[in-house]
Amino acid sequence: MLLSRRAKPFGVFTDLEDDTSNETSEAYVYSQIKRRYGHMQERYQCRQRKCLPKVVTVSGPEEAASNKGVRPTMEDAHICAKIETLSTACVKRDKNNHIYFYAILDGHGGDESSNWLSLNLVPILTKYLNKERSVENAITRAFQEADESLLVQNFKSGSTCISILIEEATGTAWTANVGDSRCVFSNGLATVDHKASRLDEAERIKLAGGCIVNNRVLGLLSVTRAFGDKIFKPPVICTPEIEKITLNSEDHEFCILACDGLWDVMSNNLAITLCRDGFTIANSEAIGWSLVAGAIEHCKSLDNVSVLVLKFDY
Repeated sequence: MLLSRRAKPFGVFTDLEDDTSNETSEAYVYSQIKRRYGHMQERYQCRQRKCLPKVVTVSGPEEAASNKGVRPTMEDAHICAKIETLSTACVKRDKNNHIYFYAILDGHGGDESSNWLSLNLVPILTKYLNKERSVENAITRAFQEADESLLVQNFKSGSTCISILIEEATGTAWTANVGDSRCVFSNGLATVDHKASRLDEAERIKLAGGCIVNNRVLGLLSVTRAFGDKIFKPPVICTPEIEKITLNSEDHEFCILACDGLWDVMSNNLAITLCRDGFTIANSEAIGWSLVAGAIEHCKSLDNVSVLVLKFDY
């Protein structure tokens, strides 16, 4: 006999159907175990999550520092979100360890695409984090679905995206880059821009049937990857370049996410130095606004400037 009413290990059989005629059959036992397994697995994972230590704490603003500068309109948007995932997701979280997603969305040709992404990208990403086995696959599929949905809107505009997904419980971060916005860490590690001047990107554009004229796709678009931009598809793709990073106190004090309005006029090293000095007297939000002001007023940026500065505490 595989089962008796007196032996109920781990509470697995506490709510078995009261069917005494079949309670000793192997088929009955198997069906009941199979029925209950999913629920017990979820309970077990919840218990495990409650015991996770906090490896890193993320300190960041609720909104990006952003200014249209000398441009007549603001085409940038941003995302600062705490993502709520299921227990079966490919990321780990509990009541003390969160999943954060930050992004700078640099629109061009209008603000429709960047604003649409700021509202819709997180729900799409959350869906794939809950169903995919790896974070990399989840981000890639989410970006692809977002782009497909965005194209249906028939906007004439497009948008770049630099984002970072942070798992506090393990101190793991994933940067995802589409276009020429950039993420720079305190140790100098940075994402690589997708520009037509980049040889591998230019070759990919040509193989996809496009052409590069004066370092621009079809002589018009300076980036080789972007959301939207329907008239430049399929050569211009939205597939992100993803980098998985194990955060540590020696190499990753902070990171800067910003659009090209900052990076066109300020080097990575200068931005890092300004942030490091800034943290001795100010917080992430104040430093972000200082970088925006510096880019526009002192470095004479000719573009919209949007910045997110994130501090990592260990």
